[in-house]
Amino acid sequence: MKVAVIAVSREGAALARQIQGLYPRAPIFVPARLVEKEHASSCEHFEGGLQDFVGNIFHRFEALVLVMAVGIAVRVTAPYLEGKTKDPAVVVIDDSGRFAISLLSGHLGGANDLAQSLAEALGAQPIITTSTDRHGVMAFDLLASRWGWVLENQEDLKKISTAQIRGKPLLVYRDENLGLELPGALGNIIPVSSGEELFAPGVIPAAGNIQPRTGTSGVGAPYRSTSMDRTAEAGTCQHPQDEKPAGVVFITNRRAIPGLPQELPFITLRPRNIVAGVGCRRGVPARSILDALEKALEEAGRSGESLLLLATAELKKNEQGLLLAAHKLEVPLRLMTAERIREVEELFEGSSFVRRQVGVSAVAEPCAYLGSAKGKLILRKRRYDGVTVALAESSLATV
Repeated sequence: MKVAVIAVSREGAALARQIQGLYPRAPIFVPARLVEKEHASSCEHFEGGLQDFVGNIFHRFEALVLVMAVGIAVRVTAPYLEGKTKDPAVVVIDDSGRFAISLLSGHLGGANDLAQSLAEALGAQPIITTSTDRHGVMAFDLLASRWGWVLENQEDLKKISTAQIRGKPLLVYRDENLGLELPGALGNIIPVSSGEELFAPGVIPAAGNIQPRTGTSGVGAPYRSTSMDRTAEAGTCQHPQDEKPAGVVFITNRRAIPGLPQELPFITLRPRNIVAGVGCRRGVPARSILDALEKALEEAGRSGESLLLLATAELKKNEQGLLLAAHKLEVPLRLMTAERIREVEELFEGSSFVRRQVGVSAVAEPCAYLGSAKGKLILRKRRYDGVTVALAESSLATV
């Protein structure tokens, strides 16, 4: 997490240096009047008003630790607030170090966890006021933040969280191969593993039209998810619940999710478990690689928000198009040695031409396979204008 610390008093500056010990890369910003010769190398000073300075750096960092009174913190941050999905985490600590207050972006931004960590390190009292935390329930946006997942359809999140707090049952649909255990603190959840089970009699209350939902693929192009075919027999699966479900949580990397009755709230969590193995001609631009990845994900029916990393042969380590594509997607580029690829290349269709060029008979498929910790290949190699892409899906438990 990219953290910055701002202090406005001499005592606060001393506390800020303690915080910097926990986050060595975190810069400390103080008014020019507080810069002392002996600490000049550890602090950066700012001129002018505090509110203007906060505005200048507000979106440059993932988290701001404001060592000051909470009233000051509220006033100087208020003009720059855009919403919980855009604002950085803001934690306020009084300059005596007694309280660590999660002020903004508690779950998605990570302010709650940051406040807790700072409080433990400084011997302070953490102050966390989000409803789910006060009721001992782990909110799904906090789960997404901790696991680095994307949460979609956030307009329904409050309804889902309210249902958690009140102990209402929630249906949780997740991809079958996800090798993870959900925390018990999520509340009263009913696991379902298929669209047929989701729409079994008695699970979801009868409603009017079933509507497809929309979202974004994460690589660029918008998509519209289609309703699952519910003309087949739904089976007889029923859950012995006294109450009807209050909402649905989807944990899936698939673009298409089951359509829902319009009045039933839902959110979608995108686990990061798709690895793209990529091979390319020398000098292929990043735009071609990004386009190829988008086509591959679309063909596989997967969301780009679930992309975990790109994997390629070590020989391509200086390929600027690949490096820039990974940077734009904000995912790592993992390099596979020829020795590792040779250990598994017999599992995939090879080419003597590719072997002459790069020393192994295949790149995209074995790199996707290895990058996913030998996960399931969900899209065999596809060639798109000088770029070859294969997709593999990890179970999350091994990556």
